[in-house]
Amino acid sequence: MVAAPPAPAWFGGFFAPSSQRLSLSNFSYDPAHVETVVTRDADCEARDGGVVATADFLLPLNGTRIVAAPAGADVCWRRDLAENQGRGATAPKWSPWNRAYLSAGRSVDTRL
Repeated sequence: MVAAPPAPAWFGGFFAPSSQRLSLSNFSYDPAHVETVVTRDADCEARDGGVVATADFLLPLNGTRIVAAPAGADVCWRRDLAENQGRGATAPKWSPWNRAYLSAGRSVDTRL
């Protein structure tokens, strides 16, 4: 029996992700005002030491945003429900929080 040649050194790292990610796509709203929180907290509203990063951005129609999370963290996101969005608009009227459970070591693709 002949043994298979060893895999190249890069083979293991090529398929193993270094971090989890949320791929958030917008196919419905033009544009969508979105807030994301990368957190280790069970509560998306908490703003203590468990928060890794936050972002507030406009996601254009048919746009996608990738949010990376370190091991042990999840990504929470919500969308502004107000009609007039963007800079100088009225105060945001946020949807309830959504959560991508990435701490299990996986990546998630989702839509607003």
